[in-house]
Amino acid sequence: MSFNNISSSNVKRTSLDDCESMLYLLCWYATIGFGSKDERNEAKAAFRKKAIARWRDGDMDSIAKAKLSHLRYFGSFKLDIVREFDMTAENSKQLAQLALDLYKALFANGNLGEEYHGTEGAEDDSYVAAFLNGQPRPAATSSNSPNTGNPFEMRSQEWEVISRDFLDVLARAKEDMVNWVDAPQQPQ
Repeated sequence: MSFNNISSSNVKRTSLDDCESMLYLLCWYATIGFGSKDERNEAKAAFRKKAIARWRDGDMDSIAKAKLSHLRYFGSFKLDIVREFDMTAENSKQLAQLALDLYKALFANGNLGEEYHGTEGAEDDSYVAAFLNGQPRPAATSSNSPNTGNPFEMRSQEWEVISRDFLDVLARAKEDMVNWVDAPQQPQ
């Protein structure tokens, strides 16, 4: 579920909410795997120790705060979430790259200014409380922070650009997979 839906924010719902939910599902399955039921059950036991478990466990406010924290910067997403993917699965490196590319399209889009990026201030309780209550975002506490508005609201106003880039990432990933499937397989 997208942050806007979890937090019941007053930000206009767009296709970005669906894109964000898709990214979460990709991360979930990349973490617990696509194996047999027994393999998935084993992975779920280990899952509880991973950062992504905070996207599921707890009340809505704590889940929203965890997502804000993990999406804050590209680096936090990569270190907190993607680093915990099951890298033993076939094509796991491509799946990790896809998740990183989708994050960039949604939360660090190169076609938009830095003020649209990430969730700067995610660990600031006043920001989370204000956002969850539909209030204006407090001023950034860091002088080097370009974000001064609600990044989710700002991105919702640019949903067409972001959605197009998100779909472009998916189209490239599809093409890469088709090329991989069609490529002659090396004998093992």
